[in-house]
Amino acid sequence: MDTIGVAPGTVNIDSIDITKEHDELRRLIDQAYIMMTTEPTCDNYLKGIVSVFTSIREVFSLHCRHEELIMVNADCAGIEDHKLYHNYVEQALASFVTILEAKLFPITGNTASHVKQWLNLHIIKHDVDFRNKNGL
Repeated sequence: MDTIGVAPGTVNIDSIDITKEHDELRRLIDQAYIMMTTEPTCDNYLKGIVSVFTSIREVFSLHCRHEELIMVNADCAGIEDHKLYHNYVEQALASFVTILEAKLFPITGNTASHVKQWLNLHIIKHDVDFRNKNGL
């Protein structure tokens, strides 16, 4: 394994579609928002939300590995800082899932709005800004 957690030669860089991954993340973020702002109708309400956030975390983690491969290949400036940022967001997502599972706070419309805004800003906008800055 190399330093970014993907075995060399296991991913064809040309086959990576960052836009498609961003679209999937947006779809999952929207799904989480809808679930968090809908009145609970069954006992599995929280399990469903946890499941969506677990999917967000998994898709984001894979997306980070793909993006980092592209950045290494393109010799981007600021890659180490961007990788640290990826780690920060991954840890925050993992912590949020743990908080949800432990039922440490109620899920409200305000929580849902804040989480959606935070995810879109940090997952989508930050990546787009970095890619634009590096001409990717």
